[in-house]
Amino acid sequence: MILTIRLLTVKLFPIKLEELILKKTYKFLMWGSLALQTISAVAKTDNTLSYYTEINVRQSLDMIRIFNQDSAYFDDSKNFYAESIYKSPGDFTPPVLLEAGIYFLLQKDFEKAAPLCVGALSRCDIDILISHDKTVVSTTSILKMHLDDVIEVCNFDNTQEMNWQDNFERAKKNFENWDRNTPRHYDDRWIHLNSLKRYNCATFSEISDQEKYNIIQRYYRYIKDDNSSETYENLSPDGEFSFDPKSRIFTHKKSGLSFYLPETIKPKVDFFGKELSRSFYFGKRRIFLTEIWNVKEPYNLQSEYELACREAGPDEIVEKITIGKNALPAFSTRLEDEDEVTTAITFVHSNYYFSIDVTYEKSEEDQLLSNLQVLLDSLKF
Repeated sequence: MILTIRLLTVKLFPIKLEELILKKTYKFLMWGSLALQTISAVAKTDNTLSYYTEINVRQSLDMIRIFNQDSAYFDDSKNFYAESIYKSPGDFTPPVLLEAGIYFLLQKDFEKAAPLCVGALSRCDIDILISHDKTVVSTTSILKMHLDDVIEVCNFDNTQEMNWQDNFERAKKNFENWDRNTPRHYDDRWIHLNSLKRYNCATFSEISDQEKYNIIQRYYRYIKDDNSSETYENLSPDGEFSFDPKSRIFTHKKSGLSFYLPETIKPKVDFFGKELSRSFYFGKRRIFLTEIWNVKEPYNLQSEYELACREAGPDEIVEKITIGKNALPAFSTRLEDEDEVTTAITFVHSNYYFSIDVTYEKSEEDQLLSNLQVLLDSLKF
């Protein structure tokens, strides 16, 4: 059951693009083959791995082989299959959608390329969520990096670049509608073949169609930044953060940092819907909490402040402040451009470095900062 996918040799493109396709032709598309090789090697001695051999990726691998066969990249057969994928995208896994999207991208057919590329990236995100497997969360990033690499060597002129960006943004805004109207006739377990868990013979429990539906609805809200239905029930007790909806106290467990969240600031649940994330909603704006742990020695606030002053640009203001119930030393950074302002509050505690930052429009500044000040005034360790 060992499957080999030969890399494509392209004669129609400049050498730089040829090298890109030769060297970077879908490492993630090879994963399915690699996983099947790994499985076939060990399944003979461990029947528990039969789960992986039941995952139906044959059609996907066949399509990948077609797009990567030794022939002119834009031959009639590849055009036929690319058009077939465009017309029936619900029959194919996200990596195949991206393969067809890049085919159209190289032909500068941006209207067909954009929905396939966006559909591939977003459905990959959804399949990761459905898998409940954090060892595969980088899969979408790998798909995106490959797409970016191809775009980089396409050498679009300004008009083509703007045309591609316009179509890509339009496809992102239309993804929910596209996804609702595109069936899922592929095996969404394909993502499990990329899991690190397969090396310890793990199997995966199937979730119900209702659970899948709930995950997809959460994703729609996530990409629209719609926090109206955010709930804090049934969160994992092992998460990095905790939040008490009654007292509205948010806590970073390891450091002991805690602060009060006014009603206008809401914690954001992570992509999996199981743990609190490092960000908060203020209307449509996002407030981010960054935390860095330094193993070697405690952070020195004065050194961090001096570094920020040295690196500050002409439109950036850095000043010392105190925050929290115990007047904790900190410094603020304010960066203003034509339309938006970014404010960051930096403070340290032992070996922890914290930053709370938010970007907003100037018209929102008074209201946002007054609410943020309530949070900062309550901060304590």
